[in-house]
Amino acid sequence: MNYSQIVTERVLYNKDLRNLILDYSGFNVKHKCKMCDEKLIYDNFTVNVNISYKKYSNWESCSTHYFCDEICYREYKRNYSNKKCFLILVMLMTSTIFCTFLLVYILNTY
Repeated sequence: MNYSQIVTERVLYNKDLRNLILDYSGFNVKHKCKMCDEKLIYDNFTVNVNISYKKYSNWESCSTHYFCDEICYREYKRNYSNKKCFLILVMLMTSTIFCTFLLVYILNTY
């Protein structure tokens, strides 16, 4: 064992020193639950913590949100669904198809 490994082990296994360093550096939170702000994916000093989560892509806000459980997921989905965006997409596709057929019909008559 070299000196750096010994120091690393002393820091990792010394609870008081590790807590002091964590209080100074804090958690590196990567994802939180959108509804209740529970930490889902974070780094705790040298330990990576991954809690099971659900992911939802909101097309209207062009973002992805993470949720800790089914209750938070359903509550968010009930309030912020992609219905408006889907409706606009369907209307746009329908109007594009209609305009294409209308253009083809007009060009064939002349």
